Amino acid sequence: MTESIIDVNYEINEANGELEDKSTEQLCHEANGLYQQMEAVGNVALMMAASAGRRLLIVKERLPHGEFGTWCDNNLDFSQSKANKMMQLAKRSSDENSIFSNSYTCTNLSISKAFALLSAPDDVAKEVIESEDINDMTVTELKAEIANLKARNNELEAGTDEIANLKNRIAELEAEQSESEISVEELTAKDDEIKRLKEKLEKEKAKAQTAKNKTETAIQEAIDKYKTEHEKEKAEAVKEGKAKLQEAYSEAEKTIARLEKELSASSQDELTTFRAQVNILQEIFQSCCKSLAVIEAKDPGQGEKVRSALLQVLHIEEEQLKG
Repeated sequence: MTESIIDVNYEINEANGELEDKSTEQLCHEANGLYQQMEAVGNVALMMAASAGRRLLIVKERLPHGEFGTWCDNNLDFSQSKANKMMQLAKRSSDENSIFSNSYTCTNLSISKAFALLSAPDDVAKEVIESEDINDMTVTELKAEIANLKARNNELEAGTDEIANLKNRIAELEAEQSESEISVEELTAKDDEIKRLKEKLEKEKAKAQTAKNKTETAIQEAIDKYKTEHEKEKAEAVKEGKAKLQEAYSEAEKTIARLEKELSASSQDELTTFRAQVNILQEIFQSCCKSLAVIEAKDPGQGEKVRSALLQVLHIEEEQLKG
């Protein structure tokens, strides 16, 4: 590489199209020349560095992936690290929203300070450049100031994120609370409805028990009548007792079926309804068996007839169950 300063023309806002037309050797030659001029002219170095960076960006695009570092070592008069900084400066200066695109703002920056500022976001870099102390700072002091500003900005961003997270969480909790209130109201109404139907079921069961007791009394009265009246009258009494028993069964079945339908619509607990129905049925049957035992003890013949009548009723129920 030549030790003399190479005369290379440069512009701040060069068109990439013009540079694309140049050969790699020419771009390398001009980048080295601009670097030497940058070292010599002081404040203008920033513009030269950006101009050299634009040339290096094109060279890097032309090279296979991963070979730029080797190319820098073999062809440049400066390190790859400086090349990377110049390319970064070229990218930042071409962004009209970047602080580095304002050549007037950056005119008094040395190239070392400009490179140090490249590591900072634009808002931090702007705050540093606008500081009155920047011209008196060393590069080390400038880097420390950039680090402090970046840390402060990170804390502010973290605080903003935390506030946003808290607001979102509050909104979520309020939504959950609102949903929970609605759910509790619906659940309470549902529980009240189930409770009301269960209370109604207990009342109806009590009514069924009263009807069963009346039926048992009627049967007992009929049995007593059988002992003193004619056989025909006894048969009619048995028939009457069976009819009353059948009527009681039918009424109980209707009541339980209605309650089962109402309770099923609210709680869908069919097993509870079925068990209530079976319990009533078993209680009635056990009562009939007790009455039959009393009849048989007093009058075996009459007991046999009553037993036959009960079996006939059960047979009818069995046929209905079989469908």
